[in-house]
Amino acid sequence: IDFRLMIKFTVKKSGIKRVCFQHSSTAVNCPSLLMTDTHFFDYTIAQQGLSEEYFINNRVSASKNCSVLQSPHYFKLLQRKYADISKRANSKDKIIMFAPTDTVVGYYYFNNEFCTGPSYFKFLKALVDYFSGRKDKTFIFKYVKGSRWALNSIVAYITANNFDNIKLEDKPLSQCFRAADRVILDHPSTGFFESISVGMPTLSFYKNTLIPYKNAAQIFGKSLQPVSDAPDAIEKIEQFLLDDPEEYKARIPMADDDAQKILSSILNNSCTERS
Repeated sequence: IDFRLMIKFTVKKSGIKRVCFQHSSTAVNCPSLLMTDTHFFDYTIAQQGLSEEYFINNRVSASKNCSVLQSPHYFKLLQRKYADISKRANSKDKIIMFAPTDTVVGYYYFNNEFCTGPSYFKFLKALVDYFSGRKDKTFIFKYVKGSRWALNSIVAYITANNFDNIKLEDKPLSQCFRAADRVILDHPSTGFFESISVGMPTLSFYKNTLIPYKNAAQIFGKSLQPVSDAPDAIEKIEQFLLDDPEEYKARIPMADDDAQKILSSILNNSCTERS
């Protein structure tokens, strides 16, 4: 039994409004988000403008009655927390944080590429070997705490080799920005938006078979780049480390609305989508 269909049926009969807060941001087409975040709801509250536009322009017929609103409260909270980052000088530029995606097998689903554990380990190993050879930099390998796959594969590899310029970190990325001068990610999910929103020089890859959101290239510029394989990724990392960090900063479109006002407008039946 699909519990979501049961909820949809039960709530519809009762007249209760169904509201979804977007659970994850991304910068590439992801049809699963259209299903999980719009299909079963009357209202979806996007985390920022790029997602809001994606949801509105790509709703399928089953989601046509779902109104899309925007409340960037989470990213604005991070901006306040890290208000000093955008103003600090990058004089040292020595510490680079690398944050791979937190899910492996099955992460790229529906029309996205399916990634297996062994192939992803091979990709990460190539990057780690490159990092270990860059003695002019210190790298922080940020993995997800409790991730059995990471602990038994790439983290175990790093630990066994005891690389003197690679440190391991398992705290949430949103707690680590002051520890680094630049951030690298291998998929533009929520961590990418977190890093960009607080003003970190950021480079994120996306597999070149994936399709970025409309306007993503214009908004993120050099911060968002396609890669075909590990050598391609390493080439782009080398360029990222050579370039002026200001070239890898961007501004995410965000509305002034907040969650409390939006929820109040939903209760009062007075909310409308932005045109």
